Amino acid sequence: MLYASMTKDECSQHFYLQAHVY
Repeated sequence: MLYASMTKDECSQHFYLQAHVY
């Protein structure tokens, strides 16, 4: 969950989630 803190934007969060899922 390192990006979670850095990704504050919804778009960024979604991208971060997808990246983690993959």
